[in-house]
Amino acid sequence: MISRRKFCQISVLGAIGAMFAPGRLMAGAGNRLSLSGRCRVEVIRCQCFSDLQGRYLEDPDPGPCGRFRVGDSFEITPSNFSAFCKEGRMCQNAWRVLEPYVLAALSEGETVECASAMSRNQAVVCCPDGTRPVVFKVTAL
Repeated sequence: MISRRKFCQISVLGAIGAMFAPGRLMAGAGNRLSLSGRCRVEVIRCQCFSDLQGRYLEDPDPGPCGRFRVGDSFEITPSNFSAFCKEGRMCQNAWRVLEPYVLAALSEGETVECASAMSRNQAVVCCPDGTRPVVFKVTAL
């Protein structure tokens, strides 16, 4: 299991390190964290709250997220990690939530445990879109 301290180091410094060396991230002073694993990100639910969209959005009927569909799956490895960060292969708001879990899975072979998951190698996280959230499952392979 990954410790909270390690998680904070990975999530805060991971994004900065990924810009310069996606295969090797700084994990702290003098330590290097090598990314060697793989993980899968799967879309397990897409919600749409049309009542909130009608009440609070400029476009009252944008519908569900147009970027993801239930069943979409992405395998992330150290070699394609930067493509997900920089090249727009994933919604930036969703990526900001997913990135710490992906980094933990690629480095530790486990995801960060925030709720009781069925196993240490998976986590369920949600993008921050309040009117059409997408729920993802991150699995360390």
